[in-house]
Amino acid sequence: MLFSFWSGGVTWMERLCVASAKAIGEEIVVFTYEDPETLSDKLGCRVLDAASVFSTSDREELLRLGAPHFSDLFRLEGIAQGCGTWTDLDVIYVKPLPESEYVFGWQNEDRIGNSVLRLPPDSELLKRYLAFCRKRPMHRFVMPWMPWPTKCSRLIKGIGAAAIGVRLPAPKYGPAALTYFAKLCEADRLALPSKVLYPLPIRGPAIKHVLEPGFVESLIAPETVCVHLWRSTFDGVHGFALPKTGWLADRVDALLPALREPAVSL
Repeated sequence: MLFSFWSGGVTWMERLCVASAKAIGEEIVVFTYEDPETLSDKLGCRVLDAASVFSTSDREELLRLGAPHFSDLFRLEGIAQGCGTWTDLDVIYVKPLPESEYVFGWQNEDRIGNSVLRLPPDSELLKRYLAFCRKRPMHRFVMPWMPWPTKCSRLIKGIGAAAIGVRLPAPKYGPAALTYFAKLCEADRLALPSKVLYPLPIRGPAIKHVLEPGFVESLIAPETVCVHLWRSTFDGVHGFALPKTGWLADRVDALLPALREPAVSL
């Protein structure tokens, strides 16, 4: 089973993610701190109370560091509690996920992505990764996965910031941290090639061409399971108007034809 978290407004992208998961035979459940029934109607899937996974007090503590910190930890807590395979809601599925115990993949040449993540709840990788994150070590200037130039730079900036009474932005524990702990546990060898989960690169100009006819199709290989759309970057380039051209428009027409009707409101 796939699981995710959502808060705030719903766009065609989240609805398409859910519809694409259903189309490949996956059950998907989304957690929220908002009204589950309202969100369920918008997304088209089962929605549960996120407090059953992560308390509201813990959530508020993490949100002070930023939404990504909460999201990164929520998925780990959910996996540890047996919720299933995590998916971001900007992932469009084209075929079923592998049945392996571990499902994660390289998002580029040096980082393992956490947008689609399956780990055994009792695995050394999850235990070590989650134990570190539960310590809330975000007050540190540096993290063990940072390269030495970054560590030195943050130390210098951190000391300077402390001298004037401000704090550096807290380091995130997403893909860079996952990559670090995967290597530490010798599980990085299990990471799937980028073409499987991340055929659309976040770096470079590719995201600009996503709505062009034939472009996404040219990135999808026989082994591709899904296309991660990099929601924030996508929004900055294209916004969230309903796609009218290209592969995404075709997916909307095939899986969510009602969205083309003028009366539909997200």
